[in-house]
Amino acid sequence: RIDSVRTFFAERRSPLERYSKDFVRLADQNRLDWRLLPSLAAVESSAGLHYRNHNVFGWNNGNAKFRSVAHGIAVVANRLAHAPIYRAKTTEQKLFVYNPRRAYVRTVLNLMASIRQPDLDPTQVSR
Repeated sequence: RIDSVRTFFAERRSPLERYSKDFVRLADQNRLDWRLLPSLAAVESSAGLHYRNHNVFGWNNGNAKFRSVAHGIAVVANRLAHAPIYRAKTTEQKLFVYNPRRAYVRTVLNLMASIRQPDLDPTQVSR
């Protein structure tokens, strides 16, 4: 999955490629779809090409300030998983809270679907 996120960012010539491991690790820690955070960053900051204050997610209408990009990934992942407004919602429901425009939600979901799923190792597939 890390390689898939790395490829997703590399295809966009994104400086966020170096954070691929953080995106996947923090999604896993917060039980989020591992493709959600990279897709949000792709929409909100052109995959890290245009942002300020280490805020690649446009969090708080772009006004949130983070100590680093990695810190921003950690904070946003935690909030999407645990803040009352997001907690216990599906990914699609979370996206409608994040931005209620249908076109926005569709764009993020399409980007998520475009991230290549890693090939399954046949020895790891349960029968």
